[in-house]
Amino acid sequence: MQLTERVPVSVAEPLAFRQHCSDLPVATVISHALVAGSLASLVSADISKARLACVLGILAMLPDLDVIGFRLGIPYEHMLGHRGFTHSLLFAAFSLSAEIGRSWLCLRLLLRPRMV
Repeated sequence: MQLTERVPVSVAEPLAFRQHCSDLPVATVISHALVAGSLASLVSADISKARLACVLGILAMLPDLDVIGFRLGIPYEHMLGHRGFTHSLLFAAFSLSAEIGRSWLCLRLLLRPRMV
């Protein structure tokens, strides 16, 4: 295909739509939380779905806290910048491990025998 040829409409339309959408402001923090929170409806009835939705929503929003770096002068491309370390699998594993540990500790404290 030469540069002067016109791109077929079927190929050009999705590209134009994506370019249009990339100019629109998208609240990704909120959409991450909504998607994660909606997963709580898929669990069994033994678990508090509201509490699980809150925990999943917070865990989904956690990586986007890296925007604080803009205020601290950290450039976008830096490892600690936006979409840097906090968007890595290592950070996800750390966050999940910390939440599992916190949940386990809370459960242990709630279920321990009480002294009268």
